[in-house]
Amino acid sequence: MLDIDLEKLYKHVVLEIGFNHRVHGKEKLISRPFRKCKLEDIVKTGIKIDEDYKVGIESRLCPDTDEFIDWYKVKNSYSNQTERNSFQITIRKCNPKIEKICDSDFKIEQVLNQLVWNLQTIYGQISLS
Repeated sequence: MLDIDLEKLYKHVVLEIGFNHRVHGKEKLISRPFRKCKLEDIVKTGIKIDEDYKVGIESRLCPDTDEFIDWYKVKNSYSNQTERNSFQITIRKCNPKIEKICDSDFKIEQVLNQLVWNLQTIYGQISLS
């Protein structure tokens, strides 16, 4: 499994998770970058993992949810104004005004043409009440 160099990757694309929290019609949005996964990221979900899976954990990306774990869920319908939680994952092109150092559009296109994204989510964090 390949080791991810986030510094290099973020010269091309940036992966972020946005947390939305609405209470009584007022919304808050917080955006956090993805980071390399740690074994604790998987263990704290309660999912049993075998030794083969542990080997590749640090070659994966996980959302940085540590400070906002209470927001990392889907709760209630879109129209609910009393309380609603949601999140979105964004993959965007590197922006030199934000990241400072970005590769050329040509290099970014080359990298994007080679990447394959595999998204895994943990079930059990959805509340419709």
